[in-house]
Amino acid sequence: MTKLYYNKVTNVFGVSYAILDRQEYPNASISTSLTTIGDWIAYEQTDKPQTLPYQTVVEGIPTFDEVTDPETNEVSLSNGTQSWIITNKEVNEILLSSLRKEVKDKITNKRWEVEVSGLTFPNGISVKTSKDDQDRILSVIINAERNGITQIDFKADSGWTTVTIFTLKQMAKELTYFVQHCFNTEKFHHQAVDALTTPESIYTYDFSNNWTYSSTALNDKTVNIYDKSTIDIVTLLYSNFIFPTVDGSVVLVSEQTYVAAQAVIDKDYYGMADILPTQFYYLLAKSGLDNAIDTLLPPLKTENLAKYSMYKSYLNGARYYEFSKAYHMYLDIKAKILVVDENLDFTLQQLKTLWTEASEAQL
Repeated sequence: MTKLYYNKVTNVFGVSYAILDRQEYPNASISTSLTTIGDWIAYEQTDKPQTLPYQTVVEGIPTFDEVTDPETNEVSLSNGTQSWIITNKEVNEILLSSLRKEVKDKITNKRWEVEVSGLTFPNGISVKTSKDDQDRILSVIINAERNGITQIDFKADSGWTTVTIFTLKQMAKELTYFVQHCFNTEKFHHQAVDALTTPESIYTYDFSNNWTYSSTALNDKTVNIYDKSTIDIVTLLYSNFIFPTVDGSVVLVSEQTYVAAQAVIDKDYYGMADILPTQFYYLLAKSGLDNAIDTLLPPLKTENLAKYSMYKSYLNGARYYEFSKAYHMYLDIKAKILVVDENLDFTLQQLKTLWTEASEAQL
């Protein structure tokens, strides 16, 4: 156990050697050769000692004056009853590096405290944020998707709430941003300490700022809300753990949440249920779109690899298919589809009818 120190005069206890040596009395040497009776005693426990059968460390309360020995010219600190020699510590890179490490260790401890302190979302729901809590959410998402579960009862730190897996993903994403913010702040303070060049500036460095995390700090991208009211849209997004800001009649979200936010709005606007992959391919076959897509995908691979990869992964990888994504994908390549087959010109209502039929198909 680390040895701590107790002051018999001031009753201060729980003080480490490093604090005495480098912060409280940085110009005085603290000798472990106990030849002088002082006020500081060493003990190896975390509570205030009740008895005093401990060794004395040569240190005292800060009411000392410099005294010069007339014979030796040796300078010492003295309060009349105890004294010790002043050491003029050489300020070199070794000393500065040691001091920086102490401060950076405190910064790292601060980051850990903030990281595990929990996160309260703007909708009032709070969650725990330790690594185990983050892993637990990720495990629920993976197992739910693997087993086709779309909605769960989730026990947040603030109480029970029913969420969709989509919503849980948004929570997990926000937690990722939160943890990254904690590490970014730690890095910022570490770099600031590394730039300091004097013991005093290192001792007094204030690392208490910039730890506060905001879910809505970077909302600058406009989403399409169609003919819905901003209140309805904000309520909808909040319930899905996406936290917009409103500027007049404009709803703004962050760059990171834009795609998810628009998907939530579209899904609510079109009011169409998700369908399974087999139902989705049933729709493609029923409409004849499968032949057109099979024809268009290979050329797209050489024309636009990013878009090809997006379409291919969507067609092959999704467990459920959302109408809004499928509809916008159709609009995106509609001109090319009509070149393959001009009869594949569907209106929104026709596609909604096909989608509803596919979702009801017994496959």
